Amino acid sequence: MRRSKVDLIYEPLRRELLQMPVGARAGSIRDLMRRYETSQLSITRVLTRLVEEGLLARRPDGTLFIRGEMDHEKRRIGLLLPDWPSASFVEIEELLKRCAAESDILVQRVNYPLTYSFRELRTTGFDALVLLPDQQLTPEDIYYIGTTSVPIVIMGRIYDEVKLNFVSSNPLENGVLAASYLYQQGHRKLAVVISEPDSAIARGRLSGFKTFAQATNCRIHEIDCHVMHGENSVSKTHDVLSALLEKQQPDFTAAYILSDATAFGAICAFSEHGFKVPDDISVIGSDGSRQGKFFLPPLTTVGPDFDFYIARILEAVESLWKEPGRLFNKVVDSSIIVRGSVRKLGS
Repeated sequence: MRRSKVDLIYEPLRRELLQMPVGARAGSIRDLMRRYETSQLSITRVLTRLVEEGLLARRPDGTLFIRGEMDHEKRRIGLLLPDWPSASFVEIEELLKRCAAESDILVQRVNYPLTYSFRELRTTGFDALVLLPDQQLTPEDIYYIGTTSVPIVIMGRIYDEVKLNFVSSNPLENGVLAASYLYQQGHRKLAVVISEPDSAIARGRLSGFKTFAQATNCRIHEIDCHVMHGENSVSKTHDVLSALLEKQQPDFTAAYILSDATAFGAICAFSEHGFKVPDDISVIGSDGSRQGKFFLPPLTTVGPDFDFYIARILEAVESLWKEPGRLFNKVVDSSIIVRGSVRKLGS
């Protein structure tokens, strides 16, 4: 295949920069245009790529320099996350960086756009990739992921029928556990708030919740916030619930929210309309994230132990370095993390 002008510039420039001392200036765009006899657009794309990979950083005046924390001897993991705002993504990034640092491994977050094709997947500069897909992978996606030159571990998806490495909780189990817990607390009138963009994870959680609720003859009020990819799901959840509460009184005693971050938007909406959580309406989230403990009230949630989950992801990467070609599949159990946002009816 014919290589692009950007690729032809990127590789020699990256090799050159790796030999330079930390803090050294990378050179001006004009100098690089002259040296490589190419356009400003091509140079800008190469430099942007090097910034994303963590080799270069930009000073306030716009000049680029070799990053101080860059250690060229350390192994590097690229963390590929969808390019939309998510508190859960921030928590994943922070925990993975902390866990990796204990093994002297660097982690660099790379956001990919909503229109991303895995045909464009780049591995240069990384020794492994950890990927959180925003949608179900297509056969073409699976092909490109399976033929990369470095190990790729997928998080948040279970693949039983194709040979992909993954570490994931079970979204169906998440929904079942949430409905079961609310049922045990005496709730029979339930709401499920679809507060995330359409994805396999959201569909799995919704399906698990509805399956258990229907099997136990609970009444279900389904509230779809119609959150699109790229939108702020917290504010959208808040706005949709607020509009609903302005029109009618809630006919449910407990609500299952499809993510912990959006549970915050739901709690705010309930509070603003005079409904106390959990006295009037109980709320349960669905990530198991730590951020929920700082909500008012602290959020009861369903999910894996985050420290254990992230440690298994790093374990997967390190095992694939030791045994290239092996398959690493791990389903992490979820549990109820009881805090203060669910009330037992009758108590």
